[in-house]
Amino acid sequence: ICPWKRSLTQAQLLQFCICLTHSTWAAVTGVYPWHICLVEIWVMLSMLVLFTRFYNQSYAKEQAAKGKMLAAKAATAKAQ
Repeated sequence: ICPWKRSLTQAQLLQFCICLTHSTWAAVTGVYPWHICLVEIWVMLSMLVLFTRFYNQSYAKEQAAKGKMLAAKAATAKAQ
């Protein structure tokens, strides 16, 4: 597994949050036409949902595996 893959996914999630904030601000203030802002809001929400789902599925398994490995090491060390 690539060591910086998790960090890249986190950076992308942050990017989507920033873009969502910007497009919401633009829609409220009227800087851009509201229908263009709504399209960008929809895209950013979709990306947030998809990437969050990927992040949780990919790294929750990784964390669970690390926890099991640490528990097994602790049990082995305690038995000795």
